[in-house]
Amino acid sequence: MSDDEARPLVVVIHQIANDRRGRRKFMATMSGRVLCDATPNPIPCAAACLLRRGFDPTQLIVFQDAMTDFEESLSIAEAIALDHTVVSLRGRR
Repeated sequence: MSDDEARPLVVVIHQIANDRRGRRKFMATMSGRVLCDATPNPIPCAAACLLRRGFDPTQLIVFQDAMTDFEESLSIAEAIALDHTVVSLRGRR
């Protein structure tokens, strides 16, 4: 396994809007480029996008929130498994 394959991907989650009903909209970026719309559940949505782009399900991803100190490391498969779980993007204290 090369160093590039062993290095985790860093995906940053941005809250980009609130609608009139108070629902939040999210966007995921990787290396400063837009990865995908990550609404309604940003971590599984971003992981599914990576999987559709051909990344290995065992690839480690570091999810970071753009506005807080939230950071979570999961494989793509683990992140997709959170699809029915609401993942709070609040910073750890």
